[in-house]
Amino acid sequence: MERPNNEIDKRVLRGRFALLASIASIFLMIFTLPSWQGQAFAMAVAIAALVLSIRFSTPAMIISIIMIVVAFLTTIGTLLLSTEINRYAECQLGANTHVATSSCSDGFQADLEARLSAMRAMK
Repeated sequence: MERPNNEIDKRVLRGRFALLASIASIFLMIFTLPSWQGQAFAMAVAIAALVLSIRFSTPAMIISIIMIVVAFLTTIGTLLLSTEINRYAECQLGANTHVATSSCSDGFQADLEARLSAMRAMK
């Protein structure tokens, strides 16, 4: 017994929409990288794509699972390092020469090393 064309078209469209949502989560994560809110939104879109893709699209499901893991890790990373990232962004806004931008980069690197050594000491 064959399905009506109407049912097949809905199934294909749902699979394509799930794939589109999982690909959109990739772009959301890339273009909102310094902000933890953007990363959390990308993770929410990836979870929605996973829910949509469970019955309709295996490639979308694979991409969604990968994006959930990556978005979760980047969200945690940006939350842990938010002070250093904000300090670096403020420094870059005020820097208008190459020397000033390189000093911002050096300061950011020193802040990261200090934070990571403090985290290692907590073990």
